[in-house]
Amino acid sequence: MQPPVFGDKRSSYQRTFAELAEPPKGDWADRLVSFLFSAKGRVSRKSFRRARLGFVLAYASLYLLIFQLQHDAQARLAHSVTAPSAAYVLSELAALLLAFGLIFWTGVVVTVKRWHDVDRSGLWALLGFIPFIGWIGQTIVCSLINGTRGPNRYGPAPR
Repeated sequence: MQPPVFGDKRSSYQRTFAELAEPPKGDWADRLVSFLFSAKGRVSRKSFRRARLGFVLAYASLYLLIFQLQHDAQARLAHSVTAPSAAYVLSELAALLLAFGLIFWTGVVVTVKRWHDVDRSGLWALLGFIPFIGWIGQTIVCSLINGTRGPNRYGPAPR
């Protein structure tokens, strides 16, 4: 007999085999990294909507940062302050490209998981690459369609 899981008042006989075979849950950081960077599993409509809102806010923040950097560079040139070095400009560009890439990748991963929740292949996420119509259509479909009840071929139902 296995010792009971901390916080679970049921004995090991009262828990189902699937519950016993389920891997232990990690801390919040592990779950967040898995949510954003692993295309395995499923994600609920609520989590998808929250993630989409987060991605829009992250993109908006980056665009504001780019605008501010451009404004600062123009102000330096207007006041005859020396222009930033090429290394400085390239490091800013590299940091911004990395940030855009991370946001883009996590957006694709969350969308793939949402398609998994409706029991469709993650390849349906490619619809988002069709300008305007694909992105808007995919957002509407993934935000409104109910996921598969219970487990499907992509894993257990999201919480």
